[in-house]
Amino acid sequence: MNLNENIQRIKSMMGLLTENIDDILDKMSRGETLSKEDKDKMELYSKHLESGGSEKDFSYEPQVDTQESNDVDYETLISNLLYEYFDNMYKDYFYVEGTKERDVPFLGLNKIIRRITDPENEDELKPTELNKYIMVGQKDPKFGYNYCSIVSAYDLLSSEKTLFFYPLVHNLNFKRYIKNYIDTKASQSVKDLYYSSEGPLYDWGENDDYKTENKPRILKVFLKWFKDKFGESFDEGDIHEKGPTRQQSDFLNEFVKENGINGYIRDL
Repeated sequence: MNLNENIQRIKSMMGLLTENIDDILDKMSRGETLSKEDKDKMELYSKHLESGGSEKDFSYEPQVDTQESNDVDYETLISNLLYEYFDNMYKDYFYVEGTKERDVPFLGLNKIIRRITDPENEDELKPTELNKYIMVGQKDPKFGYNYCSIVSAYDLLSSEKTLFFYPLVHNLNFKRYIKNYIDTKASQSVKDLYYSSEGPLYDWGENDDYKTENKPRILKVFLKWFKDKFGESFDEGDIHEKGPTRQQSDFLNEFVKENGINGYIRDL
């Protein structure tokens, strides 16, 4: 017996079903994927009939999430919340792409060796970088200056790449995001665990100190988020954790002045 015949058999056995149940059976006949609510409704309806009920006295109330706290996959939950946080954090930021060549001055021991070995030409040959940039920025409403929040730099001459990103501020801001999740979306069991000062979410949401063990998770999720947005892959070792430089913010303002912006993060 094929699916349509089976559904018609169910209909004939049950009689004229409520409109919602009939809609679910029609979805099944069309091969559509049922939502969790539809599946729950069918399961409850079947149990209702098996226990002697009829279609006339059937009523459905959505199932409340009663998941126990020890069943929560906190590793996945924290990663998902971090990803959502980055999306919300940067949704109104713009991005620009451009290329800049810059001189890299000799510093420290290299400068001393250069002065000793070739004093006459000490400043003639300076190493250069030709960087292809992706810059994520926002305009300061007070001063009207565009400042960088994220910069990826790919040196076309050496093939070296660096991602300038400051993770500390996100550890602190994420506390507020966790608290909002607890108050507005978390199940009661998760809320109870949080407010009892126990569990991973409390550790992320209420700890005032920057915890070095949080950093790898922040960086891992951020790298995935950046790749999803821009298609550029970086490793944790490529990250310059002090964030973008003032010179890079100057470059950003030059790019915007010359060519405008490429777009907004919310549209990626």
